[in-house]
Amino acid sequence: MSIVYALILGLLVSGSAQIFNGEYLKGSIFVAFFLLGKSTILPLLIRFFNFKEKQQVLKFIRNFNILYVAFSIAAFIDGIVGAFNTEHSLKLTIISLVLAILVINAANQLKSKFIVYSLSGRDDIFD
Repeated sequence: MSIVYALILGLLVSGSAQIFNGEYLKGSIFVAFFLLGKSTILPLLIRFFNFKEKQQVLKFIRNFNILYVAFSIAAFIDGIVGAFNTEHSLKLTIISLVLAILVINAANQLKSKFIVYSLSGRDDIFD
């Protein structure tokens, strides 16, 4: 049954399965990247690289999204594999599920046009 919980948690939020498995540092890193990847890290990278043309920005966003998906899949697989070797308690299961729900809510709150514009300095990437 632990594998089913890890599967569900891994599908909800990258890193929550690692926390469920007791790998708190690795899980925290995955959760932070899931939470901040598109809302904070991507716009800051766009500002850092200071692209001159919109096409360059869009190509960078596409490549970032590919890496973001690959990272999420790797976190998911790692969480499932880790569930095979770990003892789980009901308390840890509930904490991991609540964490996943809170992170999903926070990620949705951070996806505002204002935040992305403020961090990237570009208003043309939402068109």
